[in-house]
Amino acid sequence: MKKIFNSDETFLARWLNNELSDEELATFKASEEYAEFERVVSSLDEVDTPVWNEEGVLKNVLSESKNQSVPKRRTLIRFIPAVAAVGILLIGALFVLNVFNDSVVYQTQSAERTEVKLPDGSIVYLNADSRIEYKKGSFNSKRDLQLTGEAFFEVEEGKPFSVTTSEGVVKVLGTSFNVFARANKFNVECYSGKVGVSTSEQRTEELTAGMSVAIENKQVKRRYVVGSGTELPYWRQGKSRFSNAAFSDVVSELERQFNIVIDVPQDLAQLEGYNGGFDHDDLTEALTIVSTSINCSYNIDGDVVQLIKN
Repeated sequence: MKKIFNSDETFLARWLNNELSDEELATFKASEEYAEFERVVSSLDEVDTPVWNEEGVLKNVLSESKNQSVPKRRTLIRFIPAVAAVGILLIGALFVLNVFNDSVVYQTQSAERTEVKLPDGSIVYLNADSRIEYKKGSFNSKRDLQLTGEAFFEVEEGKPFSVTTSEGVVKVLGTSFNVFARANKFNVECYSGKVGVSTSEQRTEELTAGMSVAIENKQVKRRYVVGSGTELPYWRQGKSRFSNAAFSDVVSELERQFNIVIDVPQDLAQLEGYNGGFDHDDLTEALTIVSTSINCSYNIDGDVVQLIKN
């Protein structure tokens, strides 16, 4: 899981001026971005400042810094016009991408899942190879985030809450639901409360607890009932289950959950109507179940799996 460090608009200037509180400095030093900023600033300290048009002003600046023993970082931020252009560009790039960008991003890799607590107290459970992004400063007033992949949401009651994906938007007030958005497929399952699901191509679908909808290429393909007696999607239980699915979807999920690459013969890759599933805690067992169900065997070489027709 990867978290992007965020701060207010004065943070970098205050750091360069040695004006951060002990708590702020400790938090910054613990972040992923600190070493990168420290390296850039150190390299700039070694660059000779070029003479610019206001030569007299520059001499005064240098004189003042000597007389007052101003730390290098304070001089750097107060008299930034005298810094080499390349240094300005480096600082500017880091400034835009890492520190003063208000966006917070959580990203999971293959075979990785994580739990994220949002500023309003809502909880997001990210499945493998998934990503969410939201604006930290405005989230409590406008509860909106972007999702790529799959996540389960437990939303605190309050202002409208929306999940935006490339395939559509889910809007709620306070409920629990699962969203899957990958490769033109958009599935939403409601576990409590009520959600509204919309795409750019059609009206909003309203789902109450136990209802689900599967959308492909922004068109409703089917409506179905969530498995009875469950309060969580299968992936939250460490399982993957498929009903009348394309075999390519099964292969993709195996790759995500076990961080492997599967080599599939072309005719198998085009199979449809797969029913079954696998658990996420044993690769060998999962491959045995899946391969047997389509009359295949398999070979494992490192992180590459080859399916072989019997």
